[in-house]
Amino acid sequence: MAKHLEALKASKNSIEFWGNAQPKCPHCGSDFDIELNEAYYLYDNISGISVDCLTCEREFSVETRCSYTFSTDDQEDDEENAEPGAELTSADCRSTGGEK
Repeated sequence: MAKHLEALKASKNSIEFWGNAQPKCPHCGSDFDIELNEAYYLYDNISGISVDCLTCEREFSVETRCSYTFSTDDQEDDEENAEPGAELTSADCRSTGGEK
């Protein structure tokens, strides 16, 4: 059995334990396979969830971090969408205010 936080303390850079696709045990350094452990609850974006490492059988806490990215590079390039508001007329934009 690995000593308490052995792998984390032995690491030259703690970044090895941050931002990984799978949680890494800070005791033995093994990856914690989410699918194998059926630990899908780790995707719920809750911090401080405790899990047990199958390799060293020690418990450790996992913090889930989530980031979102957005892309707008795939656009239709046609004349109709080239100029925003090009088809609007003054009648489309005026307030009717109950006028007929």
